Amino acid sequence: MFVDESGNHSRPDCYIVSCCWCVTEYDDPNRVLRSTKNKISDNVIYPRDEPSPGRELKGAEITDTKLNSAFAYLRKIGKGDGTIVTAGLPWSDRQPIRFTSYESESELGSRISQDYLGEGRSEFLDQIVGLSSAITPLFRLLARHEPNIEMGHVLLDAETWKTPSDKIESLVTPIEWIPEVRFSVHNSQAVPGIQLADIAAHMRRSFIMDGDCKEGQSYLNELRL
Repeated sequence: MFVDESGNHSRPDCYIVSCCWCVTEYDDPNRVLRSTKNKISDNVIYPRDEPSPGRELKGAEITDTKLNSAFAYLRKIGKGDGTIVTAGLPWSDRQPIRFTSYESESELGSRISQDYLGEGRSEFLDQIVGLSSAITPLFRLLARHEPNIEMGHVLLDAETWKTPSDKIESLVTPIEWIPEVRFSVHNSQAVPGIQLADIAAHMRRSFIMDGDCKEGQSYLNELRL
């Protein structure tokens, strides 16, 4: 699972955590989904520019029209990515790349946590809750498919996720029925899956905030886990 966010959890804002899911036999996250990311970049986002296999996809820098097209295209090309498993998946084989998301109004979340936790609330609480919600299906999927999937790996963008992911990992590890889950923080520029999570989070937030990306949102719904 590749995780990124859109919005600011520390101020009144619509805050989204998105997770891009796949099954892979590759250990190097820099290789996983690179074919899919490059095809989207070269054929949809930057088709008239110079070849851009190394250019990072960032939702905030992409027009709504191109975001719509990116997810329409993603539905068609996922099975052609040789870095991911496309059959015998814990979900329908029809779409091997899937997404989940967590959505909140930061101000409401802050008021709720202040009411129940007072001044002792963690500054990372919104990220912890958002991350745990977005990856929740992982635990039962792993338990159900343990013979076929050795472990779960949650990859997050930037050091801002270090404390929240460490906290989640410390809470998950003692739960005996959950198979191994690893958490790690990476530079999104090098990890294609995080970039796909980024554009999903940005598009979802644009839809909620302004009603934009309606077409892309319908495609994203088809890819939801």
